[in-house]
Amino acid sequence: MKLLLDIRDTDGKTLLLTAAANGQTDIVRTLVSAGADVNTQRNDGASALSVASQQGHLEIVNILLENQEHIETRYNEGHTPLWLELKISALL
Repeated sequence: MKLLLDIRDTDGKTLLLTAAANGQTDIVRTLVSAGADVNTQRNDGASALSVASQQGHLEIVNILLENQEHIETRYNEGHTPLWLELKISALL
């Protein structure tokens, strides 16, 4: 079953990454409880934490952090989710 939870599309997206990006809190909670890899990354290096953070899905961010998401996971360019959020905040 775990293998199916972490299957990827051509961009490297998993069910968890997609649910996190779309703000689907209940689905994220279900996937995490079922054992989905919270530290998986898309081909560009984005993690579930980074995409949920970018979209402002605070409850999902908290779920991921409570389940051992690595906060220092970096995009391929070397940026962390925190760096990206600070950059976005500075532009607002």
